[in-house]
Amino acid sequence: MGASVSATHSPMVEAFCCISCKERNLQKSAVIYCETCLRLYCKKCVIPYSQLFTKHLTCGRGDIKKWPGFKEVEDFLMKCDVHEDKTLTHFCHDHSQLCCSDCVVTIHRQCTRVTQISECSRQKSVDTNQLSLYIQSILPQLKSLKKNQKISMKSSQKTYRDHEQNVIEQMRQIINSLCVNSENALEQETLNVQIISVVEGFEKCTLKEIKTEFIFIKDSISLIITDCTRLQNELTHFHESIQIIFDHKELSFIAFIKCEQKIAQALKVLGQSGKVLTARGKYVHDVRILSDSVKCSVTSCCVLPDGQVLLLDQSNRKVKLLNQKYNVVSHCDLTDEPLDMCLTTPSEVAVTLENIIDTHEIQFIAVNQRQLHTGRKLQLQHKCICVAHHQGDLFICSYTALYKYSLSGNQVSTLYEDLSAITL
Repeated sequence: MGASVSATHSPMVEAFCCISCKERNLQKSAVIYCETCLRLYCKKCVIPYSQLFTKHLTCGRGDIKKWPGFKEVEDFLMKCDVHEDKTLTHFCHDHSQLCCSDCVVTIHRQCTRVTQISECSRQKSVDTNQLSLYIQSILPQLKSLKKNQKISMKSSQKTYRDHEQNVIEQMRQIINSLCVNSENALEQETLNVQIISVVEGFEKCTLKEIKTEFIFIKDSISLIITDCTRLQNELTHFHESIQIIFDHKELSFIAFIKCEQKIAQALKVLGQSGKVLTARGKYVHDVRILSDSVKCSVTSCCVLPDGQVLLLDQSNRKVKLLNQKYNVVSHCDLTDEPLDMCLTTPSEVAVTLENIIDTHEIQFIAVNQRQLHTGRKLQLQHKCICVAHHQGDLFICSYTALYKYSLSGNQVSTLYEDLSAITL
């Protein structure tokens, strides 16, 4: 295996690098370990070394267990994920899971196909090179997703701060309109009661709702960032281990099975299936609900990280939430005709509302505990036909132009405009 595969410089990988090359700031995989002078040599460096020290005891990759650092990797791979003090011994084909002796007796005692790992490794050859390359392709995607989620977190914080300030300013205006001095004591007392009632309602409901919505979105983003960090570390550890075990059949088999599970988790976080899908038929799901007045017309669809689906029913002016079995579990009514929808966070969508004449709005809708909650609105001065979100910015199309907005509703720029087109 070439040195180019060893992209990282962790202690585990460096432990299997040629010492002579490392002293010259080069990264070459070792092929020989000298037990006499306790040094590793690559193919090139071993030639002059073997001529000088003919009586030294050496071992090649075929005797990899004697190499320094191998025991650390072996212990890491052989450890059972369920019983951490036990060593993996079997593989359950029914559940595609690695097992220790305790797992076989407790969890998999009724399974019909439980085989020793040594036998599985003889029957199934594992391509660790391909596995290594696949891990290397996923790691940058996790890094990019984590970066984008951090950007989204900062953008959400600014958006909700701005929204909170706007709501507070509106409340001040309402209170100022009520603060009218009156010579009539009864009338003044009535005004004071109204002001107190408005302030109490604002503090208990409006500010609480804003804070609750932000906390939920923040927690959703934080969970994705945490998952990305964990999977980056775990897959990096596996990638480094693969470089060390070389062609050791049992460890390669274990590494392959464990990596498959981590890769599946990573693909789920990335919103990818990791498999080539072949259409074998179509399935019809009824998304009509009792309050629908006309036939459903689904014009947009968004899939959440947990597998729930949001549908935009244009004809009934609704957003509908479907669970993983595609049953409608929640919906919210919209004030005007919805045209498009996009995800802004893992638990929030932006919906364009249009009535062509005087309504041009973006309605934000959050998903919280399998329920839909309408949030803030952005009032626009132009038509909003389509909407998309990227790294904390909204991109909104009218019939003739493309605009860039912040999530707080500030127009950043006009990216494109066709003044020759006819405005509808």
